[in-house]
Amino acid sequence: MDDRAFIAEMFNRTPGMMAEPAPGAPAGAASAPAATDQVLVAEMFPNTPGMAKPADAEPTSAAAAGGGEQAETAAAADPLELDAPKGISADDPVFTDFRQVAGELGLDKDKAGRLVELHQRALAANQQAWDDQVGRWTQQIQADKEIGGERMKESIAAALEVTKRFGTPELQKVLDQPMYGSNPEIVRLLARVGRALRDGKG
Repeated sequence: MDDRAFIAEMFNRTPGMMAEPAPGAPAGAASAPAATDQVLVAEMFPNTPGMAKPADAEPTSAAAAGGGEQAETAAAADPLELDAPKGISADDPVFTDFRQVAGELGLDKDKAGRLVELHQRALAANQQAWDDQVGRWTQQIQADKEIGGERMKESIAAALEVTKRFGTPELQKVLDQPMYGSNPEIVRLLARVGRALRDGKG
């Protein structure tokens, strides 16, 4: 049994390894292995006589995939050298990711710096929007007939008493944030509960 017949038998008649004899061929003769099969076997058994890889053969899918990964790794760019903006640490994870992406996109320092500046402006605008909202809430509380005006000090005291008596340190941390502690409806709810408890209705 020659080498190809032996390998074909090992692979249980892999397509192309034991093809039907061509018309007119002697009985028992098999057609030559398909080119891709020959390449695959040659790569698996490089030292098997007669299994040399054809010179003009294309690489197998596995070999091609491996080459692609190597090329992709080689093409990975280094992070862009960029100074961290004011208020952001140089080792901040988000800033580190930005430098990596900037390097992969081929941005220079000028273009990357403009993007950082735009991001900083967006953050500042968002903070200003929150500050404006808190200012409006404060004005609403002061003008509210139930919890503001002359009753504002008493309303705040009643609300604080409720959080102290029934709340947790975690709740207090939440209410210390302007987006929650300055909301008129939250102040109204706590003040009402505090007054009900004080008047013996709770």
